Amino acid sequence: MADRLVEFLIELDKNDEMKQKYLSDPKGTAEKFGLAPADVEICANNDTETMKKRCESEGADTLDIGHLK
Repeated sequence: MADRLVEFLIELDKNDEMKQKYLSDPKGTAEKFGLAPADVEICANNDTETMKKRCESEGADTLDIGHLK
């Protein structure tokens, strides 16, 4: 998988501790994971539509990003 944002979302889906950190500090958690600045902003802005599109383009369309609300 080449899309680092999708890798991050998959890790959030699997890792409850990371998910809790993300919910309290989306930008910091995304930065710590090593996302590119544009992807950090997607997370900071809670742009779930873009997240869904990126997941679909990587074949991770079954990923539930509902916890990102």
